[in-house]
Amino acid sequence: MSSEGDLRFPKKLVLGLVEETTGLPVPNIAMTLTLHARRKNDYHFAPSLSDSTGTITIEREWVKTSIEEVRDFYLMDYQSTMEDCLPQVHLDVMTSEEITRAIDAARLYKDVKERLGVMLTVSDLQKASNNAYESKEIRLSFEEPDVEFLELSISLLSRRVSD
Repeated sequence: MSSEGDLRFPKKLVLGLVEETTGLPVPNIAMTLTLHARRKNDYHFAPSLSDSTGTITIEREWVKTSIEEVRDFYLMDYQSTMEDCLPQVHLDVMTSEEITRAIDAARLYKDVKERLGVMLTVSDLQKASNNAYESKEIRLSFEEPDVEFLELSISLLSRRVSD
């Protein structure tokens, strides 16, 4: 991973999740967003589930506010601002096991996580339809300044159901 450049997150990142073979939108998919910090720990956030049109919208202000809130709450664990992060960003479609662990964490840290707004609620995680699709990792680089809007289509492969 290159250490050159700073993160220039677009003002609005719109992800369109579609089923690979049919092209139909995939609702209720849980994803994680990882920002790689130059100092101390990386940031891991969970934007809202994909909606009925298979869309997840991630706004720069939400990312920036989430980083600030996490950094201010966990003073010893986080130091980088959004602009200090590396330009490489990871988006991951969560596995069933990751969703189970996230549900456990959400229950354990309910008050803190809901206040910070950086992870999905237990209710959202229980609605997630990720178990019907293969996990997928998307690597992006955001080095271009002043990008207002970026739309990406992400194809998800359905899991084969054994008879």
